[in-house]
Amino acid sequence: MTLEKFIKLHKLKTFFKILTIVIVLLLFFFTLNLDFQDYIDGFTRLKGLVVSMMRIDTEDKKIVLFKMFETIVTAFASSFIGVVLAVLCSTFLATNISNKYLARFLTICFSIFRTVPALVMAAILVSLIGIGSFTGFISLLIITFFFCY
Repeated sequence: MTLEKFIKLHKLKTFFKILTIVIVLLLFFFTLNLDFQDYIDGFTRLKGLVVSMMRIDTEDKKIVLFKMFETIVTAFASSFIGVVLAVLCSTFLATNISNKYLARFLTICFSIFRTVPALVMAAILVSLIGIGSFTGFISLLIITFFFCY
């Protein structure tokens, strides 16, 4: 087979592949009875939904700002305390300072806790403690502690 025949055959195969894909897509389109007007109407409804989501009532503004401030303070405080606890407990994980077996045991425990995703840890704490800012604080504290040691 010469190069010219190979190129011609390759172009023919590519053409038939594209033609097959177009025919299959057209069959799907006509089989599903798709109407583009439904999509256009959906985008206009989506625009109204996004606009209504971005609007904040003036009576809710104080509550929203307080909750945002509470979330930021909780995140910073729990992260800071988690890092401080991790630094204080890091001496127990050093094999040259503390007991070798204790360090190995704590390293294994921390490695196990590190494999649990943050959202799963938060879900476990919500089921144990309940929903609230304290649960978020404890969850972030534990996650920061185990990832910073």
